[in-house]
Amino acid sequence: MWKVRWMTTFQKTRPVQCYLYLLIWILIFTFGLYWFVVKLGKRNGVLLVSKNSGAEVDGIQDLDDGLETFQRNEELAGEGIIGSGFRRDSSQDVIGPAEEAVSNSNPIIRLCNPTELISEKEEYLVHSDLKLEGLILLFRHGDRGPLSHAGRRNVSHINCFGSHSEYPDFVKYANDGMGKLNGYSQFIGSFHNYPKVPIGRGCSLGQLTTKGAIQLLTLGKAMRRSYESLFQSLSNNESYWSIGNLKVIAYSTRYRRTFQSLIAFLYGLLGPEDIVQSVRIRESQSTAFCFNDCSCRSAEGLKKTASKKALLLPKDKFEMAEIVTELNFLLELGKAKKTGSSLLDSLLLYACHETPLPCRQKVSKVKKNGNRHVKIIPTTPTNHKTTDCITQEKLRKLIDLIELENQSLKGTREYHQYSLLSSYGLIREILNLALRMTNSGISSTNQQNPQEQTKSRFAVFSGHDKTLQSLLGALGIVDGHPDLNLPPYASRFVIEIYRKSSLPDNSPRKHFLRFLYNGISVTHLVGFCQNSLEVVWAGSEELCPLERLVRFFHDSYFDPFRKSVVNFKDACQ
Repeated sequence: MWKVRWMTTFQKTRPVQCYLYLLIWILIFTFGLYWFVVKLGKRNGVLLVSKNSGAEVDGIQDLDDGLETFQRNEELAGEGIIGSGFRRDSSQDVIGPAEEAVSNSNPIIRLCNPTELISEKEEYLVHSDLKLEGLILLFRHGDRGPLSHAGRRNVSHINCFGSHSEYPDFVKYANDGMGKLNGYSQFIGSFHNYPKVPIGRGCSLGQLTTKGAIQLLTLGKAMRRSYESLFQSLSNNESYWSIGNLKVIAYSTRYRRTFQSLIAFLYGLLGPEDIVQSVRIRESQSTAFCFNDCSCRSAEGLKKTASKKALLLPKDKFEMAEIVTELNFLLELGKAKKTGSSLLDSLLLYACHETPLPCRQKVSKVKKNGNRHVKIIPTTPTNHKTTDCITQEKLRKLIDLIELENQSLKGTREYHQYSLLSSYGLIREILNLALRMTNSGISSTNQQNPQEQTKSRFAVFSGHDKTLQSLLGALGIVDGHPDLNLPPYASRFVIEIYRKSSLPDNSPRKHFLRFLYNGISVTHLVGFCQNSLEVVWAGSEELCPLERLVRFFHDSYFDPFRKSVVNFKDACQ
């Protein structure tokens, strides 16, 4: 009787039924998840051999470096990590710059961008009817340490120190001589507490290496050679280009690696005599140089949508998943798995510094079981030795797949919109600078001293790979150059501003723009320049009227958005 009464009460109590069913489902889910984890662990994990489940493991240390969640745009000053996990293998290839320095066929060499590849190319168009009015240059910082470690490996043995005949003099000048010069406080701006050169020979997380500083020193010298005849001009009409009179406005993000890259570049460009008197450095709080146009709520949402729409072909998608899984396994990352881009960032530390790529550890550990000792050996994909190490072929394949992924990303409408929003403040500043350099009108500025900028004919931005990618995407340059999908270290984007002497001063098409990326003209790839290019001379070079940039920014910048969007504020809602 009591059973019948209890069942009747249970059926009438609906909350009790719900809680009971929920408990059953939680138990089923928990056991299912446990079974899956155990099965996956046996497939990819470390097999422990033991006859006593209560035995304790000796000599196994928890090497949690606490840095696996390091964010992309944050800067750390760490000098290394505990633990050793690097094993040299004589069968591995080591990339030397002398092997393929004259060729871009190797994507690893191209991304590392050794100094042998940094040189003047197509910069400065010499023509009797053209006068250079201004230069705007944006570059990516030089070689740096990774943003996160490749597992629990000690990278202190990797030599990130580079050599250059002028580098010792540069270090001495930056540390001892520069601060004693008149005008140093105005030159250095808000960066007075930053070290001006990389510290030590190591590869600290997110920090510029000496090789990176040398890359920008080399780039500065290459730019000086490109415009050497201009800088040596003594005529009254062009005396502002002479090194002694040249005024440079320089921008750097607040990261140490971009500031040190800027100092090295300016030293190579101007030399020690004129750098302090000729330059004023301004700090940007944003990696996008957005100045007063930074707050945009919809930008990140557009980027996430673009990432979801950017799909690889099924074959490429399978290969990407396979190689990412394998590299995570070889690096013994466990639960702290990395994405393809994060893996590439960590592995370039080895590839760019002529160090064999890391291998999976094969260290015997000992487990006590009474008086017996049982060896614990980590499992590997196969019994073949070469499968224990990351090879150059795997790294090249990873680079190829990431470039395909980025190319697919740039083909989406949402990524173009994201690029326009993130680069809006930078393009506004570029337009303002171009108008001042050509005296085509003084528009509003975000900087503190507009009179000082009016005199400047040279503007430099020291930024990041994302800075370049967003700007190029906003300008419509998404294809046609090998470095677009993954900008190498010390990549440069140059805007040359010319005046056509044969046209009257009041002509609206008197000034022209020329765009170059890593020394190669890409003017024909700029979206607003297409169908409006003017041939300077037959079959050789094309320039884009400055008025096209003005019309693009003021009239058609927000055309890719919905019809109701007419300004930056509307697009960001």
